[in-house]
Amino acid sequence: MTSIRVFFNSDLYKEHFNLTLSHPLNLITNIGSFNNANPDSISEDKQQKQYFWKRYQLAGCIDEPNSRPYLSLPYFVLSIKPKEYMYTLPYSYEEKFIPSYVMAIYEREASHLNILRSVDQGVKTSQFLQIDKFIASKTAEITNDSLNFQKLKNIHNAITNEFAFANDIDVFKGIDTRDERIGDYLSAQTLRDISRYTTYVALISKIGLNYYTAYLMDKRIGELSEIFISPMFDGDYLIAPFLKNGKVHFIYPKKSKFGYYLDELPFYFENTKTRLINVDDYLDYKKPMEEQFRTIKTLSSGVANNSRKSNVIVDINVENLTAKFDAKILLLGQYSTLTRGLYKSNFIEPNINKKYGQKIWEIDNNVKLIKQEILSEEKGFPFKTSIKAQYSCNNLIKKEGNTYSIPLNNWFNHIIYPDFSEKRYLDFYPDFCGTDTYSYMIQFSKNIKLKQEFKKIEIKNSFGNLVISIEQPQPNTIRITSYLGVENEKVSANNANDVKEVFDAIQNLNAKLLEFTIAE
Repeated sequence: MTSIRVFFNSDLYKEHFNLTLSHPLNLITNIGSFNNANPDSISEDKQQKQYFWKRYQLAGCIDEPNSRPYLSLPYFVLSIKPKEYMYTLPYSYEEKFIPSYVMAIYEREASHLNILRSVDQGVKTSQFLQIDKFIASKTAEITNDSLNFQKLKNIHNAITNEFAFANDIDVFKGIDTRDERIGDYLSAQTLRDISRYTTYVALISKIGLNYYTAYLMDKRIGELSEIFISPMFDGDYLIAPFLKNGKVHFIYPKKSKFGYYLDELPFYFENTKTRLINVDDYLDYKKPMEEQFRTIKTLSSGVANNSRKSNVIVDINVENLTAKFDAKILLLGQYSTLTRGLYKSNFIEPNINKKYGQKIWEIDNNVKLIKQEILSEEKGFPFKTSIKAQYSCNNLIKKEGNTYSIPLNNWFNHIIYPDFSEKRYLDFYPDFCGTDTYSYMIQFSKNIKLKQEFKKIEIKNSFGNLVISIEQPQPNTIRITSYLGVENEKVSANNANDVKEVFDAIQNLNAKLLEFTIAE
């Protein structure tokens, strides 16, 4: 029992496209068609059933940057239901198919049930005693917490900030065949890969809370539905504890040294339909398995919540051609979620634009990092984080005759696609809405004169707002500012040139050479 999604488009243009799908007539299937993907014809005989599709001039667009093909391209989902996956309803002779989601999660959550039973029975093994000890160490001083929210928060923050992460390579290779030993690893302040979820099941149930497993899908790729459940088989899911007042929170267990705080999710899991499942939905022998989706949207953020402000003072010594940088970075919302780990533990979020993985001092191969410090970090939304960095570069400034030059390459690390094409078929979806500001105050050891004037750039279009300025407020000071505000969640394919206009302007800024002479 599974679901298979088939798109007609690919990364190559198709002048003519023909597809025939055949299956035995006695095989029960369900085919859902989306975005005008209905079969042109269907036929059947005594042995098989066939579906026929014919399409022309299909664009090779499925891998266009920041597109969401499932929202507009034709595709179908095939769900197969073998008769072996039928069960008898409690207290009756009626048979029904086991709901497809149960087949996806049954094995994944089998270990959850063992832990829940042990907690319910008050098991006092060494492992559970260590779990109790860990909880006590993080919650003993908490008072007035009738909802158990502060206990939940303290426990999760401790794992997020204090725990190492074990990738369990030996387990996956079959070398280490021992059990999880959750208590031992809690005592060692380590979260195991094989216990990312069961550790939280134990801790949440031990503090008297219930939880859902929350299955969802990267919104760039698709959305879970009654018929499309493939991501539930092997994709990441969330633990969603609910308080005694019914409020649901989300935990995305860490899978590296860096971790997310309570209710913190990367943009591709934000504002996404999530299926909440409780073990009683399919393991209560007194009632039929639950078939209806229990859905909830994850939290969302907007322009006001997501920002990055990078303020840098640059001291240029024109005598020895050295540059020293003093940077302060303020991260909020998704900029904190996606780049905070870069400065804390060199963590780079996989499967997103590589620009998020570039530190502010990575402007030249000869840069020397002098000092980096996390000044402050808030553990609640919008996860405000303040960072300070000092760095220097001795080979950045060039001199030819009386002319000095400073390349601005990599100084303005806005999130762009360098080779973005305005010729696209699918709409463009920014990762998230927000603002990103770079401000460089360049102070020279002598008064200088720029060799050229720079015209202020102001762009406002369907993508957002870009302002770039290069000014000389003092004889020995140059100020360069770049502000990017992404204000719309979608840019239609017809307006793709608006995105390109902004991206090109940012690339041109990074390609500039700041040329000057010493003022007489």
